Amino acid sequence: MPALFRLALAAFVLTSALTALHAGQALPTERDEILLKTGQKRQCWIIEETPDALGFIMAASTPKQTVSMRDVKSWAYSEMKAGYYAAGVEERDRGRLEDAADRFGQLAGTASTGRKWMFYYGRFNEGLCLGMAGKYAAAAQAFAELNKEGDYKNHRLWLDGRFQEGYNYAMAKDAEKAIKIADALIDFGRKKPLPTAEYRGSAIKAVLFAMQGDLGKAEAEFPKVKTNAQDEPDFWFQFNLFFADKQREGGRVKEAENKYRNLLIRDFVERDPAKKTQVALGLGLCLMQTDKPSALVELLKIDALPYGSPDQKCEARFHAGRILLEELAEGRKAETIDPRRRDYLKSLERSIRLLLVAASDSTATVPSREQAKGLLDGMGPDPEAPPPPPGTEGAPGDPATPATGNPGGTKAGTPKTGAPKTGAPKTGAPKTGAPKAGGAPSAGAPKTN
Repeated sequence: MPALFRLALAAFVLTSALTALHAGQALPTERDEILLKTGQKRQCWIIEETPDALGFIMAASTPKQTVSMRDVKSWAYSEMKAGYYAAGVEERDRGRLEDAADRFGQLAGTASTGRKWMFYYGRFNEGLCLGMAGKYAAAAQAFAELNKEGDYKNHRLWLDGRFQEGYNYAMAKDAEKAIKIADALIDFGRKKPLPTAEYRGSAIKAVLFAMQGDLGKAEAEFPKVKTNAQDEPDFWFQFNLFFADKQREGGRVKEAENKYRNLLIRDFVERDPAKKTQVALGLGLCLMQTDKPSALVELLKIDALPYGSPDQKCEARFHAGRILLEELAEGRKAETIDPRRRDYLKSLERSIRLLLVAASDSTATVPSREQAKGLLDGMGPDPEAPPPPPGTEGAPGDPATPATGNPGGTKAGTPKTGAPKTGAPKTGAPKTGAPKAGGAPSAGAPKTN
Protein backbone atom coordinates (compact mmCIF):
# COMPACT_ATOMS: atom_id res chain seq x y z
CA MET A 1 0.00 0.00 0.00
CA PRO A 2 1.54 3.34 -0.99
CA ALA A 3 2.69 5.44 1.93
CA LEU A 4 0.59 8.43 0.84
CA PHE A 5 -2.57 6.31 0.74
CA ARG A 6 -1.84 4.87 4.19
CA LEU A 7 -1.41 8.40 5.56
CA ALA A 8 -4.70 9.53 4.04
CA LEU A 9 -6.50 6.48 5.45
CA ALA A 10 -5.05 7.11 8.92
CA ALA A 11 -6.19 10.73 8.80
CA PHE A 12 -9.70 9.61 7.81
CA VAL A 13 -9.89 7.09 10.65
CA LEU A 14 -8.68 9.69 13.16
CA THR A 15 -11.20 12.27 11.94
CA SER A 16 -14.03 9.72 12.18
CA ALA A 17 -13.07 8.88 15.76
CA LEU A 18 -12.93 12.55 16.75
CA THR A 19 -16.32 13.18 15.15
CA ALA A 20 -17.79 10.42 17.32
CA LEU A 21 -16.31 11.70 20.58
CA HIS A 22 -15.52 15.18 21.90
CA ALA A 23 -14.43 15.85 25.51
CA GLY A 24 -15.99 12.59 26.62
CA GLN A 25 -19.30 13.27 24.87
CA ALA A 26 -20.52 11.06 22.05
CA LEU A 27 -21.45 13.22 19.08
CA PRO A 28 -24.28 12.05 16.84
CA THR A 29 -23.96 11.90 13.08
CA GLU A 30 -26.66 14.53 12.67
CA ARG A 31 -25.74 18.03 13.78
CA ASP A 32 -27.64 20.32 16.15
CA GLU A 33 -29.16 23.57 14.95
CA ILE A 34 -28.88 27.14 16.22
CA LEU A 35 -31.35 29.66 14.83
CA LEU A 36 -30.13 33.25 15.04
CA LYS A 37 -32.45 36.24 15.30
CA THR A 38 -31.27 37.27 11.84
CA GLY A 39 -32.86 34.09 10.46
CA GLN A 40 -29.49 32.42 9.81
CA LYS A 41 -29.16 28.78 10.83
CA ARG A 42 -25.95 27.16 12.05
CA GLN A 43 -25.58 23.40 11.72
CA CYS A 44 -23.08 22.40 14.39
CA TRP A 45 -22.66 20.46 17.62
CA ILE A 46 -23.62 22.41 20.77
CA ILE A 47 -21.25 21.52 23.58
CA GLU A 48 -22.02 24.20 26.18
CA GLU A 49 -24.89 26.36 27.44
CA THR A 50 -24.17 29.22 29.81
CA PRO A 51 -26.43 32.11 30.84
CA ASP A 52 -24.64 34.36 28.34
CA ALA A 53 -23.66 32.19 25.38
CA LEU A 54 -23.86 28.91 23.49
CA GLY A 55 -20.60 27.07 22.86
CA PHE A 56 -20.40 24.92 19.72
CA ILE A 57 -18.00 23.20 17.38
CA MET A 58 -18.17 22.67 13.63
CA ALA A 59 -16.12 19.45 13.80
CA ALA A 60 -14.66 17.34 16.59
CA SER A 61 -11.15 18.56 15.82
CA THR A 62 -12.00 22.29 15.64
CA PRO A 63 -11.84 24.73 18.56
CA LYS A 64 -14.96 25.83 20.41
CA GLN A 65 -16.80 28.88 19.11
CA THR A 66 -19.45 30.90 20.96
CA VAL A 67 -22.53 32.90 20.06
CA SER A 68 -24.14 35.37 22.45
CA MET A 69 -27.60 34.51 23.80
CA ARG A 70 -28.63 38.02 22.73
CA ASP A 71 -28.23 36.92 19.11
CA VAL A 72 -29.98 33.55 19.43
CA LYS A 73 -33.68 32.93 18.82
CA SER A 74 -33.75 29.19 19.56
CA TRP A 75 -31.74 26.01 19.34
CA ALA A 76 -32.32 22.27 19.34
CA TYR A 77 -30.17 19.20 19.85
CA SER A 78 -30.48 16.66 17.05
CA GLU A 79 -31.51 13.86 19.46
CA MET A 80 -34.59 15.87 20.53
CA LYS A 81 -36.40 14.83 17.37
CA ALA A 82 -37.14 11.34 18.66
CA GLY A 83 -36.61 9.09 21.66
CA TYR A 84 -37.08 9.89 25.34
CA TYR A 85 -37.08 13.68 24.99
CA ALA A 86 -39.76 13.80 22.28
CA ALA A 87 -41.83 11.17 24.12
CA GLY A 88 -41.56 13.13 27.37
CA VAL A 89 -42.70 16.36 25.71
CA GLU A 90 -45.73 14.62 24.18
CA GLU A 91 -46.69 12.92 27.44
CA ARG A 92 -46.36 16.21 29.29
CA ASP A 93 -48.44 18.15 26.77
CA ARG A 94 -51.19 15.53 26.99
CA GLY A 95 -51.28 15.81 30.77
CA ARG A 96 -49.71 12.45 31.54
CA LEU A 97 -47.26 14.09 33.88
CA GLU A 98 -45.90 11.11 35.80
CA ASP A 99 -45.35 9.20 32.56
CA ALA A 100 -43.57 12.27 31.20
CA ALA A 101 -41.37 12.38 34.31
CA ASP A 102 -40.42 8.75 33.70
CA ARG A 103 -39.44 9.49 30.09
CA PHE A 104 -37.30 12.45 31.14
CA GLY A 105 -35.73 10.37 33.89
CA GLN A 106 -34.82 7.77 31.26
CA LEU A 107 -33.32 10.54 29.15
CA ALA A 108 -31.11 11.59 32.06
CA GLY A 109 -29.99 7.99 32.45
CA THR A 110 -28.64 7.88 28.89
CA ALA A 111 -26.21 10.75 29.49
CA SER A 112 -23.42 8.43 30.64
CA THR A 113 -23.15 7.05 27.11
CA GLY A 114 -24.46 10.14 25.34
CA ARG A 115 -24.17 13.88 25.90
CA LYS A 116 -24.35 16.11 28.97
CA TRP A 117 -27.45 17.97 27.81
CA MET A 118 -29.41 14.72 28.24
CA PHE A 119 -28.70 14.67 31.99
CA TYR A 120 -29.37 18.37 32.47
CA TYR A 121 -32.59 18.52 30.43
CA GLY A 122 -33.69 15.09 31.63
CA ARG A 123 -33.48 15.76 35.36
CA PHE A 124 -34.76 19.34 34.99
CA ASN A 125 -37.85 18.26 33.06
CA GLU A 126 -38.39 15.25 35.31
CA GLY A 127 -38.54 17.59 38.30
CA LEU A 128 -40.89 20.01 36.55
CA CYS A 129 -43.33 17.25 35.61
CA LEU A 130 -43.32 15.74 39.09
CA GLY A 131 -44.00 19.18 40.54
CA MET A 132 -46.92 19.78 38.15
CA ALA A 133 -48.27 16.35 39.17
CA GLY A 134 -48.22 17.42 42.82
CA LYS A 135 -45.34 15.10 43.73
CA TYR A 136 -43.40 17.90 45.39
CA ALA A 137 -40.99 15.88 47.53
CA ALA A 138 -40.02 13.70 44.55
CA ALA A 139 -39.63 16.81 42.38
CA ALA A 140 -37.33 18.41 44.95
CA GLN A 141 -35.21 15.24 44.99
CA ALA A 142 -34.87 15.28 41.19
CA PHE A 143 -33.64 18.87 41.29
CA ALA A 144 -31.38 18.12 44.26
CA GLU A 145 -29.70 15.37 42.22
CA LEU A 146 -29.27 17.76 39.32
CA ASN A 147 -27.79 20.47 41.54
CA LYS A 148 -25.16 18.05 42.90
CA GLU A 149 -23.53 17.72 39.46
CA GLY A 150 -20.41 19.87 39.47
CA ASP A 151 -20.41 21.23 35.91
CA TYR A 152 -24.10 22.08 36.15
CA LYS A 153 -23.26 25.21 38.15
CA ASN A 154 -22.06 26.82 34.93
CA HIS A 155 -25.15 25.82 32.97
CA ARG A 156 -27.87 28.15 31.75
CA LEU A 157 -30.48 26.26 33.83
CA TRP A 158 -28.57 26.22 37.13
CA LEU A 159 -30.33 29.18 38.73
CA ASP A 160 -33.77 27.87 37.81
CA GLY A 161 -32.83 24.36 38.94
CA ARG A 162 -31.84 25.68 42.34
CA PHE A 163 -35.04 27.74 42.55
CA GLN A 164 -37.18 24.74 41.60
CA GLU A 165 -35.58 22.65 44.32
CA GLY A 166 -36.44 25.28 46.93
CA TYR A 167 -39.89 25.90 45.45
CA ASN A 168 -40.82 22.22 45.65
CA TYR A 169 -39.55 21.94 49.21
CA ALA A 170 -41.79 24.92 50.02
CA MET A 171 -44.76 23.26 48.31
CA ALA A 172 -44.03 20.13 50.35
CA LYS A 173 -43.95 22.36 53.48
CA ASP A 174 -40.37 21.35 54.25
CA ALA A 175 -39.60 24.73 55.78
CA GLU A 176 -36.03 24.00 56.86
CA LYS A 177 -34.80 22.99 53.40
CA ALA A 178 -36.83 25.66 51.61
CA ILE A 179 -35.51 28.51 53.77
CA LYS A 180 -31.94 27.20 53.51
CA ILE A 181 -32.07 27.35 49.70
CA ALA A 182 -33.89 30.70 49.72
CA ASP A 183 -31.26 32.30 51.97
CA ALA A 184 -28.45 30.80 49.87
CA LEU A 185 -29.91 32.29 46.69
CA ILE A 186 -30.40 35.70 48.29
CA ASP A 187 -26.84 35.66 49.65
CA PHE A 188 -25.44 34.51 46.27
CA GLY A 189 -27.38 37.24 44.48
CA ARG A 190 -26.05 39.96 46.74
CA LYS A 191 -22.42 38.84 46.50
CA LYS A 192 -22.36 38.24 42.74
CA PRO A 193 -24.30 40.61 42.33
CA LEU A 194 -27.17 38.84 40.55
CA PRO A 195 -30.60 40.33 41.36
CA THR A 196 -32.51 37.48 39.69
CA ALA A 197 -31.07 35.08 42.29
CA GLU A 198 -32.41 37.32 45.06
CA TYR A 199 -35.84 37.41 43.39
CA ARG A 200 -35.97 33.63 43.39
CA GLY A 201 -34.97 33.38 47.02
CA SER A 202 -37.75 35.78 48.00
CA ALA A 203 -40.20 33.86 45.81
CA ILE A 204 -39.43 30.62 47.66
CA LYS A 205 -40.13 32.34 50.98
CA ALA A 206 -43.40 33.78 49.66
CA VAL A 207 -44.56 30.34 48.51
CA LEU A 208 -43.61 28.75 51.83
CA PHE A 209 -45.50 31.38 53.84
CA ALA A 210 -48.57 30.89 51.63
CA MET A 211 -48.41 27.11 52.07
CA GLN A 212 -48.23 27.67 55.82
CA GLY A 213 -51.50 29.61 55.57
CA ASP A 214 -50.15 33.15 56.01
CA LEU A 215 -51.06 34.83 52.70
CA GLY A 216 -50.46 38.30 54.18
CA LYS A 217 -46.87 37.46 55.10
CA ALA A 218 -46.43 35.87 51.67
CA GLU A 219 -47.64 38.98 49.87
CA ALA A 220 -45.21 41.09 51.88
CA GLU A 221 -42.48 39.33 49.85
CA PHE A 222 -44.04 40.36 46.51
CA PRO A 223 -42.14 43.66 46.10
CA LYS A 224 -38.87 41.72 46.39
CA VAL A 225 -39.78 39.47 43.43
CA LYS A 226 -39.10 41.89 40.58
CA THR A 227 -39.61 39.64 37.59
CA ASN A 228 -41.46 40.12 34.31
CA ALA A 229 -42.99 38.01 31.54
CA GLN A 230 -40.56 39.09 28.83
CA ASP A 231 -37.21 38.49 30.51
CA GLU A 232 -38.06 35.44 32.64
CA PRO A 233 -41.31 33.95 31.31
CA ASP A 234 -41.20 30.58 33.08
CA PHE A 235 -40.30 31.97 36.49
CA TRP A 236 -42.85 34.79 36.12
CA PHE A 237 -45.56 32.33 35.06
CA GLN A 238 -44.98 29.87 37.90
CA PHE A 239 -44.93 32.55 40.58
CA ASN A 240 -48.06 34.34 39.33
CA LEU A 241 -50.03 31.13 38.73
CA PHE A 242 -49.30 29.95 42.26
CA PHE A 243 -50.65 33.14 43.80
CA ALA A 244 -53.63 33.30 41.45
CA ASP A 245 -54.57 29.84 42.74
CA LYS A 246 -54.05 30.91 46.34
CA GLN A 247 -56.17 34.05 45.90
CA ARG A 248 -58.96 31.99 44.34
CA GLU A 249 -58.83 29.44 47.15
CA GLY A 250 -58.93 32.32 49.66
CA GLY A 251 -62.10 33.80 48.14
CA ARG A 252 -60.40 36.74 46.40
CA VAL A 253 -62.00 35.69 43.15
CA LYS A 254 -61.79 38.95 41.19
CA GLU A 255 -58.09 39.39 41.92
CA ALA A 256 -57.43 35.81 40.92
CA GLU A 257 -59.50 36.16 37.73
CA ASN A 258 -57.46 39.19 36.68
CA LYS A 259 -54.23 37.27 37.25
CA TYR A 260 -55.44 34.30 35.21
CA ARG A 261 -56.48 36.55 32.33
CA ASN A 262 -53.12 38.30 32.42
CA LEU A 263 -51.44 34.90 32.14
CA LEU A 264 -53.62 33.70 29.27
CA ILE A 265 -52.81 36.61 26.97
CA ARG A 266 -49.12 35.69 26.83
CA ASP A 267 -47.91 34.09 23.62
CA PHE A 268 -45.69 31.60 25.44
CA VAL A 269 -48.71 30.38 27.43
CA GLU A 270 -50.82 30.04 24.28
CA ARG A 271 -48.10 27.86 22.71
CA ASP A 272 -47.75 25.56 25.73
CA PRO A 273 -50.66 23.14 26.38
CA ALA A 274 -49.51 22.32 29.92
CA LYS A 275 -49.42 25.97 30.95
CA LYS A 276 -52.64 26.85 29.14
CA THR A 277 -54.61 24.04 30.80
CA GLN A 278 -53.49 25.10 34.28
CA VAL A 279 -54.63 28.68 33.69
CA ALA A 280 -57.89 27.76 31.94
CA LEU A 281 -58.93 25.54 34.85
CA GLY A 282 -58.20 28.26 37.40
CA LEU A 283 -60.12 30.82 35.36
CA GLY A 284 -63.04 28.44 34.93
CA LEU A 285 -63.25 27.85 38.68
CA CYS A 286 -63.22 31.61 39.29
CA LEU A 287 -65.99 32.19 36.76
CA MET A 288 -68.10 29.53 38.50
CA GLN A 289 -68.80 32.25 41.06
CA THR A 290 -69.25 35.22 38.75
CA ASP A 291 -70.21 34.12 35.22
CA LYS A 292 -71.35 30.50 34.89
CA PRO A 293 -71.94 30.48 31.11
CA SER A 294 -68.36 31.67 30.56
CA ALA A 295 -67.12 29.17 33.16
CA LEU A 296 -68.83 26.38 31.20
CA VAL A 297 -66.98 27.41 28.03
CA GLU A 298 -63.59 27.31 29.78
CA LEU A 299 -64.28 23.98 31.49
CA LEU A 300 -65.57 22.25 28.37
CA LYS A 301 -62.45 23.34 26.50
CA ILE A 302 -60.38 21.29 28.96
CA ASP A 303 -62.69 18.32 28.49
CA ALA A 304 -62.64 18.53 24.69
CA LEU A 305 -58.94 19.03 24.00
CA PRO A 306 -56.37 16.21 24.12
CA TYR A 307 -54.49 17.99 26.90
CA GLY A 308 -54.75 18.11 30.65
CA SER A 309 -53.98 15.63 33.41
CA PRO A 310 -56.60 13.19 34.78
CA ASP A 311 -57.03 15.48 37.81
CA GLN A 312 -57.56 18.56 35.64
CA LYS A 313 -60.06 16.82 33.38
CA CYS A 314 -61.93 15.39 36.37
CA GLU A 315 -62.22 18.86 37.92
CA ALA A 316 -63.41 20.37 34.64
CA ARG A 317 -66.01 17.66 33.99
CA PHE A 318 -67.37 17.70 37.53
CA HIS A 319 -67.83 21.46 37.62
CA ALA A 320 -69.24 21.59 34.09
CA GLY A 321 -71.72 18.90 35.16
CA ARG A 322 -72.67 20.98 38.20
CA ILE A 323 -73.43 24.02 36.06
CA LEU A 324 -75.57 22.03 33.64
CA LEU A 325 -77.33 20.22 36.49
CA GLU A 326 -78.44 23.57 37.89
CA GLU A 327 -79.78 24.52 34.46
CA LEU A 328 -81.63 21.21 34.25
CA ALA A 329 -83.24 21.71 37.67
CA GLU A 330 -84.30 25.24 36.73
CA GLY A 331 -85.77 24.06 33.43
CA ARG A 332 -87.89 21.40 35.12
CA LYS A 333 -89.55 23.90 37.43
CA ALA A 334 -91.99 25.05 34.73
CA GLU A 335 -95.52 23.66 35.09
CA THR A 336 -95.80 23.10 31.36
CA ILE A 337 -92.88 22.45 29.07
CA ASP A 338 -92.85 22.98 25.32
CA PRO A 339 -92.07 19.71 23.44
CA ARG A 340 -88.95 21.23 21.93
CA ARG A 341 -87.86 22.36 25.37
CA ARG A 342 -88.53 18.85 26.70
CA ASP A 343 -86.23 17.37 24.04
CA TYR A 344 -83.55 19.88 24.99
CA LEU A 345 -83.81 18.93 28.68
CA LYS A 346 -83.47 15.25 27.78
CA SER A 347 -80.35 16.05 25.80
CA LEU A 348 -79.08 18.14 28.67
CA GLU A 349 -79.57 15.31 31.17
CA ARG A 350 -77.77 12.92 28.84
CA SER A 351 -74.81 15.28 28.65
CA ILE A 352 -74.70 15.77 32.41
CA ARG A 353 -74.60 12.03 32.97
CA LEU A 354 -71.77 11.60 30.49
CA LEU A 355 -69.73 14.35 32.14
CA LEU A 356 -70.26 13.00 35.65
CA VAL A 357 -69.60 9.40 34.62
CA ALA A 358 -66.35 10.48 32.96
CA ALA A 359 -65.33 12.32 36.14
CA SER A 360 -66.31 9.56 38.58
CA ASP A 361 -64.74 6.77 36.48
CA SER A 362 -61.45 8.62 35.99
CA THR A 363 -58.11 7.77 37.58
CA ALA A 364 -58.02 11.20 39.27
CA THR A 365 -57.10 11.58 42.93
CA VAL A 366 -58.96 14.86 43.57
CA PRO A 367 -62.16 15.10 45.71
CA SER A 368 -64.15 15.99 42.60
CA ARG A 369 -64.12 12.34 41.57
CA GLU A 370 -66.19 11.23 44.56
CA GLN A 371 -68.29 14.39 44.40
CA ALA A 372 -69.16 13.58 40.79
CA LYS A 373 -70.25 10.10 41.84
CA GLY A 374 -72.46 11.65 44.53
CA LEU A 375 -74.18 13.96 42.04
CA LEU A 376 -74.65 11.06 39.63
CA ASP A 377 -76.24 8.89 42.33
CA GLY A 378 -78.49 11.79 43.27
CA MET A 379 -79.86 11.95 39.74
CA GLY A 380 -81.30 8.45 40.11
CA PRO A 381 -81.48 5.75 37.43
CA ASP A 382 -80.91 6.78 33.84
CA PRO A 383 -84.37 6.95 32.19
CA GLU A 384 -82.81 6.18 28.81
CA ALA A 385 -80.92 3.09 29.97
CA PRO A 386 -82.13 -0.17 28.37
CA PRO A 387 -84.18 -2.41 30.67
CA PRO A 388 -82.30 -5.27 32.35
CA PRO A 389 -82.75 -8.79 30.92
CA PRO A 390 -85.52 -10.80 32.64
CA GLY A 391 -84.45 -12.20 35.98
CA THR A 392 -81.46 -9.85 36.43
CA GLU A 393 -83.18 -6.91 38.13
CA GLY A 394 -81.00 -5.59 40.93
CA ALA A 395 -78.08 -7.80 40.02
CA PRO A 396 -74.56 -6.39 40.03
CA GLY A 397 -73.82 -4.58 36.81
CA ASP A 398 -77.46 -3.60 36.30
CA PRO A 399 -77.54 -1.46 33.12
CA ALA A 400 -79.65 1.08 34.99
CA THR A 401 -76.53 1.97 36.97
CA PRO A 402 -74.56 4.69 35.10
CA ALA A 403 -71.19 3.41 33.92
CA THR A 404 -69.03 3.84 30.88
CA GLY A 405 -66.62 0.92 30.88
CA ASN A 406 -63.87 3.32 29.86
CA PRO A 407 -62.36 4.69 33.08
CA GLY A 408 -60.55 7.96 32.71
CA GLY A 409 -60.91 8.08 28.95
CA THR A 410 -64.65 8.55 28.49
CA LYS A 411 -65.64 11.11 25.92
CA ALA A 412 -68.18 13.21 27.76
CA GLY A 413 -71.04 14.56 25.72
CA THR A 414 -72.62 18.02 25.64
CA PRO A 415 -76.15 19.18 24.94
CA LYS A 416 -77.00 20.11 21.40
CA THR A 417 -76.93 23.81 22.09
CA GLY A 418 -73.79 24.89 20.31
CA ALA A 419 -71.53 23.81 23.18
CA PRO A 420 -68.30 22.22 22.04
CA LYS A 421 -68.06 18.45 21.95
CA THR A 422 -66.09 16.93 24.73
CA GLY A 423 -63.41 14.33 24.73
CA ALA A 424 -60.41 12.87 26.46
CA PRO A 425 -56.94 12.02 25.35
CA LYS A 426 -56.17 8.67 23.80
CA THR A 427 -54.12 6.37 25.97
CA GLY A 428 -51.92 4.75 23.37
CA ALA A 429 -48.16 4.80 23.29
CA PRO A 430 -46.70 8.25 22.68
CA LYS A 431 -45.43 9.22 19.30
CA THR A 432 -41.88 10.42 19.07
CA GLY A 433 -42.06 13.10 16.43
CA ALA A 434 -39.99 16.24 16.43
CA PRO A 435 -40.75 18.73 19.22
CA LYS A 436 -41.74 22.29 18.52
CA ALA A 437 -38.85 24.54 17.56
CA GLY A 438 -36.88 25.50 20.62
CA GLY A 439 -38.07 22.58 22.74
CA ALA A 440 -40.65 22.67 25.49
CA PRO A 441 -41.20 26.17 26.87
CA SER A 442 -42.43 25.04 30.28
CA ALA A 443 -39.40 22.84 30.71
CA GLY A 444 -36.56 25.31 30.40
CA ALA A 445 -36.73 25.41 26.64
CA PRO A 446 -33.86 26.79 24.59
CA LYS A 447 -35.53 30.05 23.58
CA THR A 448 -34.50 33.62 24.10
CA ASN A 449 -36.27 36.93 23.63
